[in-house]
Amino acid sequence: MKFFLFFCLLTSPFIAKAELNADMANFKQSVLILTPYLNDKLAFQEKKNETLIQTHLDKIAALAKNLKSHQGMSSPAMGLTIDELSIQLNEVSTHFRRNHKDLSQWQLSSSLGLCLSCHSQKPGHKFEITKKEMESFPTDGLIRADLFFILRDFTNARLEYQKVLFETTADSAEMNRLYKSFNRLVFMTLRFDNDFKELDQLFKKASVADNLPIDFKEQVKTLARQLPVRSFVKNFHQRELSRFLDNLSLEDRSVSIETDLYHIEDLIDLLLAKELYQKLEEEDADKNLKAKIFYALSFLDQSVGNHLFYSLSNRYLLECVSLVPHSAQAQQCYQLYEDRITLAYTGSGGTDLPDEVKSELENLKKKATDSQSP
Repeated sequence: MKFFLFFCLLTSPFIAKAELNADMANFKQSVLILTPYLNDKLAFQEKKNETLIQTHLDKIAALAKNLKSHQGMSSPAMGLTIDELSIQLNEVSTHFRRNHKDLSQWQLSSSLGLCLSCHSQKPGHKFEITKKEMESFPTDGLIRADLFFILRDFTNARLEYQKVLFETTADSAEMNRLYKSFNRLVFMTLRFDNDFKELDQLFKKASVADNLPIDFKEQVKTLARQLPVRSFVKNFHQRELSRFLDNLSLEDRSVSIETDLYHIEDLIDLLLAKELYQKLEEEDADKNLKAKIFYALSFLDQSVGNHLFYSLSNRYLLECVSLVPHSAQAQQCYQLYEDRITLAYTGSGGTDLPDEVKSELENLKKKATDSQSP
């Protein structure tokens, strides 16, 4: 009996990993089947394709929901992204079933951006896409690169991003593609390799590439001059973490309107903050410190903004309020969230908040308000 229990304990991590890999392989297979319909509006709408598309939309929604049950995937650093992914993919499936196919197709592409964000947090579990599987891929280089990233074939993802960056004849219509490809390569070099020398080489190559426009190359040169000569700190203690947070000067940061490239320091701080939050969870640290880092993550995530894969900035603020309700920190997080939501619904005619949004803000304010306040 004791041997049996020991055997179960010994083999359970391998079983859990095998189950996770199986779920991810199934997710990959369904995405590959859906790939031809991602950017083909007519094919996505055709009646003859309904059953196939609905089946695999339901599958990836169910698999995303199940991911959080796996060991290592339910950690706070991953949990928020997986929660959001599950919500989004469930909405994609529901919209398609209700015949809102335009919305479903748009949201499917947007939701898969969360896979990019999720995989950037945990770059393990690599897959290799076969030549046969690539046959269904679109010819567009940037879409191909993102699909490789979504399906965890990071080697081919890098190659495709490099092709877009260094083989595209740039004009104004192509600039967004160049920025995205460059930013993805910067992110992968920092997050996966923690290699500042490789990053310096990427900057040097991009700053002299004949195909890239002068304005783009000037922005790259500016970033290269700001490149820090440090690496991530992996062994922070809580005292050091508090010092790191206190020195961030978050309110002084804003989303840049002068460049569409990463602010490298902001990106490093964002990645470092995520690493540190994970460490806090492992150490079962004080909730107030966790809430403080949620507030920091919200600023940092917004600072790199659309240049990252998918922004969870507002989600961090909601988690902050839930973590320490009726506190000064919760109020701070709520106020920033309210400001952002109000701005999103403000135009030339003024502010027009839908009733459900007003209700959400009212409930959240009650949860955040300091119980000591008059």
